[in-house]
Amino acid sequence: MKIRIVGSCGSGKTFLAKYISEIYNIPFFETDNMIWNRVVNEKFSLKERNERLINVMNLDHWIIEGAQYKWSSESFEIADLIIILNPHPIVRDFRVIKRFIEMNLGLKQYNYKQSWTELIDMYKQNCKFDRETFNTILLNTEIYKDKRIIVKKKNCAKKLLFLEKYF
Repeated sequence: MKIRIVGSCGSGKTFLAKYISEIYNIPFFETDNMIWNRVVNEKFSLKERNERLINVMNLDHWIIEGAQYKWSSESFEIADLIIILNPHPIVRDFRVIKRFIEMNLGLKQYNYKQSWTELIDMYKQNCKFDRETFNTILLNTEIYKDKRIIVKKKNCAKKLLFLEKYF
């Protein structure tokens, strides 16, 4: 089983990927960790980034989650299931702010520590997602609509336990 999850900041991509991973014992991978070397907090070269994606896509089973959809478009093609998360913008913004607070107060561990500038950038990305990115993702995945699911609410995402039909 190969699952590709895409959505904006705070849409629940990592939450859903972990959830499905635990239930079906499928490894999950974050595209952010294919882009960023978390040890030195620098971006990998494009070659390294692409190699990381290819290595994951060559596995028998995977869940790839991330907001990125352009450079990782091949993952949509070979995925058995594409899940596009698009909860209400207020929900996404709340989650982004909550994560920022938890991260900076040390209440939860995350892959990185976010700055105020990065928080503002995420808000801008969410605004852009509603204006254009969501429609671009829909357009780019239209040829895969038979294996594409659009989820707008968290409780709908949890109902994805019907995934058995894909196994």
